Amino acid sequence: MASEAFLAHKTRVIRLYRHSLKQMMSWAVQRTLIYEEMVNIRSQFEANKNVATLAEAEQLVESGEKYLASKAHPDPYIVPYYVGGSSYHRNPPFPKEISSTKTLDAKDTEKHSVVGRLEETLFWSISGTRGGEEDERH
Repeated sequence: MASEAFLAHKTRVIRLYRHSLKQMMSWAVQRTLIYEEMVNIRSQFEANKNVATLAEAEQLVESGEKYLASKAHPDPYIVPYYVGGSSYHRNPPFPKEISSTKTLDAKDTEKHSVVGRLEETLFWSISGTRGGEEDERH
């Protein structure tokens, strides 16, 4: 029972730390400011690392969650490809009814190699050279 309560508390602390860092990213734009603030947040968590009782630790987490809620950014940063981000569903995948995947078998591979050889021959006849050598017709 005590270990379950400790694990639940540990999860809350980790979430509070992660949310603090993510919220701080909404307020700071310059990387130097972000790194300085990350160090400050980490030092605040490290200062309360060895609290004597679980009840006192839970009280610290609750006060941290309230503080975090009071400092919420009005327009938080959202990763562009996440829901609500600027690139979310910009290029959605095709529906399964439309898209198909085709595997090449030996016959298709042979056809592609013949087309490749024809294109190569056409290129040589147009450019007048073959593989960097001068054409002997001139």
